[in-house]
Amino acid sequence: MPKEHKPGFRYKWNEALGQEIAISEKTGAVYCEDGVYYSPEEVALLKETGSRITKNVHLVKKAIDGTIISVSVK
Repeated sequence: MPKEHKPGFRYKWNEALGQEIAISEKTGAVYCEDGVYYSPEEVALLKETGSRITKNVHLVKKAIDGTIISVSVK
């Protein structure tokens, strides 16, 4: 049975995470299929630095239910 997509969200497959994500058209928040949530502030911080959500960052965020507060680009 196909998943139900809710109005107000864009859905896409994220290759790096290996799962579908839902992006709120209103706030820009990202909801991952595995339950991890990226707030609009976290998404903005990643965009501001030209960064993307990587598998490693995602796994740490999931494991500790953490929040991205800064990004260091090397």
